[in-house]
Amino acid sequence: MAQTKDAGGIEYDMAYYSASGRHMRYSFLGQRFEMDAGFRPDRGECWIAWVAPEGAGLRATFKWMYEGWYTALWRSPEDRVWVTESQGSVFEFARPDSDYKKHELPSTLFGIYGLSEHEIYVWGERNYRPAMFRWDGRGWTDIPAPPFAMDCMHGLSTHDLWVSGADGGVARWDGSAWRPLATRTQERIVSIFVAGPDELYGCGNRGSIFEGSQSGWTRIGGIPDTETGDVQAVAKWNGDLWIACSRLGLWKRIGKTDQFDRYKPRVDAVSIDVRDGIVVACKHLVASSADGVGFMATAMEHLLNDRANKLLGQP
Repeated sequence: MAQTKDAGGIEYDMAYYSASGRHMRYSFLGQRFEMDAGFRPDRGECWIAWVAPEGAGLRATFKWMYEGWYTALWRSPEDRVWVTESQGSVFEFARPDSDYKKHELPSTLFGIYGLSEHEIYVWGERNYRPAMFRWDGRGWTDIPAPPFAMDCMHGLSTHDLWVSGADGGVARWDGSAWRPLATRTQERIVSIFVAGPDELYGCGNRGSIFEGSQSGWTRIGGIPDTETGDVQAVAKWNGDLWIACSRLGLWKRIGKTDQFDRYKPRVDAVSIDVRDGIVVACKHLVASSADGVGFMATAMEHLLNDRANKLLGQP
């Protein structure tokens, strides 16, 4: 049982999010905060975790506590970890025990996605308008942003990048400009996944699941009994469409139908990354699988147990 109170009787909660990497070798973010208040950048602590095999299991190493807001994480194919921070910083880590490089950008930052160490994108807002920056391995360039607040980016190449976000916004970057896709919905598209040159999937914050191509966008169906914000991520891997539905668990689409199976009902799944395996961040644990059947979990309630009896921000 997790220890949720400190010596003064303040009760805490925690949440993991933004897992990225390969099966058994990945990174993720974690937050610890007062249960009554919820997480706030000025009243909480954030951590970065590195996961690696150890014996027959996994070891999670937590480093770089921050009394602010780490907003998103991306782990490169070379295992370098990049983390965005809400006030405009990008932190670059070679290893958990190494120092970091800090990149400052003139905007808030809420998301990050990369294709390689020389092709990384971050986004946020500047002067209440969407802003986006590209890293080419040497420096950052301010690039055009789509005309809506962005939540997610995914793609196959520098000429085939897709973003999704507010008011049903979906757009494709073709290497020179953003090309909006008509989605015929006002639902916020919180996650988008590019499975092939002409195969897209997305999920909305009110429970809708979408599929599409460069020529159109269709609602497949919806996850039952959702509330706004329950559905948070979608990815296609190993022939299946996976959906992270927070308090409702981890779901899969049944074949090519409009029906969905509540595959793992007891985990609060909030993010998905797929490469050689699938990595799923849940509120109190993170798990990965090489086949989608057997999952290895780690860091169960670590930020509650390891930080028991400590005030927020206390070393």
